[in-house]
Amino acid sequence: EMEEKGEQYLAQGRYEEAYQAWRMAAELDPDSPSARQGMEQLSAVAARLYEEALMLQLTSPSQAQEKLQTALKITDSSSQLHRQIQETLEGRS
Repeated sequence: EMEEKGEQYLAQGRYEEAYQAWRMAAELDPDSPSARQGMEQLSAVAARLYEEALMLQLTSPSQAQEKLQTALKITDSSSQLHRQIQETLEGRS
């Protein structure tokens, strides 16, 4: 059920809710292939948001900041992408 919610949220562009749903699904069943696949999809979304934000930094800093914040919330805190996003938000990239 949480996997289905994750899919619905992703389709609606509600990335943070999708992340929470898939994290919960993964906690309930660590071997769940659909939860793992959902998290991989979100990782791809986060990478896209990060790239878009980098392109927007000079022309639209507020939009860039918003994309970075969203990307940060939907990545695992131990991932390299999460660290890159954090460093960009802190102005270290």
